[in-house]
Amino acid sequence: MDETANLSLAYIAPQQAQKFITHNEALRDLDTLVQLSVLDRDLATPPGSPSAGDRYLVATSPTGAWSGQAGRIAAWQDGGWLFYDPRAGWRAWVADEAALLIFDGTGWAPATPVNPAPMLGVLTTADATNRLAVKSDVALFANDDVTPGSGDMRIVVSKAAAARTASLTYQDDFSGRAEMGLTGDDAFHVKVSPDGSTWYEGLTVGGTGGVEFPSIATTAGAANAVLDSASNNALLRSTSSLRFKTAIEPVDPARSHALLAAEPIWYRSTAPADEPGWSYYGFGAEPVAAIDPRMVQWGFGESDYEKVTTAGGRTERRLRPGARKTPQAVAYDRFVVHHHVLLNELFRRVEALEARETK
Repeated sequence: MDETANLSLAYIAPQQAQKFITHNEALRDLDTLVQLSVLDRDLATPPGSPSAGDRYLVATSPTGAWSGQAGRIAAWQDGGWLFYDPRAGWRAWVADEAALLIFDGTGWAPATPVNPAPMLGVLTTADATNRLAVKSDVALFANDDVTPGSGDMRIVVSKAAAARTASLTYQDDFSGRAEMGLTGDDAFHVKVSPDGSTWYEGLTVGGTGGVEFPSIATTAGAANAVLDSASNNALLRSTSSLRFKTAIEPVDPARSHALLAAEPIWYRSTAPADEPGWSYYGFGAEPVAAIDPRMVQWGFGESDYEKVTTAGGRTERRLRPGARKTPQAVAYDRFVVHHHVLLNELFRRVEALEARETK
């Protein structure tokens, strides 16, 4: 046997002359292959001015001094190129890519496979639960403009069955505060939590597109859903059930009579959604509030908000300091109660008059 089994280093033969030549060649081969680090793996033409010890992985269709050496390791030693055949399991650091590769017997591939990768951490450590973990101020997902793709960009979250969950959870210091997605069925749910453990269903959109508001939010409005201008125009589900009412007593007729002072008006509207050439009937929220503040919806108008730039450079819409709620809309549904009181009183008077006439 004239050479070693793995690196093919030549042995010094018994009584060999000029043993130093064989020894030095073995040292040169070791210097090239041990702790293998190459400068590049994409070159097919030798560099013009290599330095001693420079190594490369020769690319396909090489030319010049590298002709016919595709896939081999090229090393500049003693003023010339030496070539070596990689073997399965060899590792090489590629300096210009800052990547560690492994030779699988056919080609060079990432030492830690990217596809498929068992887990991946970016500036943090992935684990068996969070197999993909990213620490970053911003994460960008953009459409494929290299292949190129269709120009679309979709993020797909898939679950195994209807009873499972596919959702996005938003946290405050790793404590859940909001969740949206398919949580336990195939309807789209939006949930919120004040503490990460107790969750409230805010909105449900069924498979047919119907919108549901599972939580009771107000007993003050008679409509099934009420826009609350006091809270960013939140859409509240309303109820008239006695289960949510307390301190119940009859309406004081004096309050109903007071509302008769509310003056119906005929007016033109400056609201963007209204026809400027039409006239409308209604009441003014401010005069009605002066009679009975419970007969209007109180909240904030557009002028009560301002745009603020956060430390992170985002622009957010926030309530101005010192802003106060003002009358925003007449609660026309509440007039029904007072009209009922007044009609009952009128009917009783008519009945009394009719009874007097029959005597």
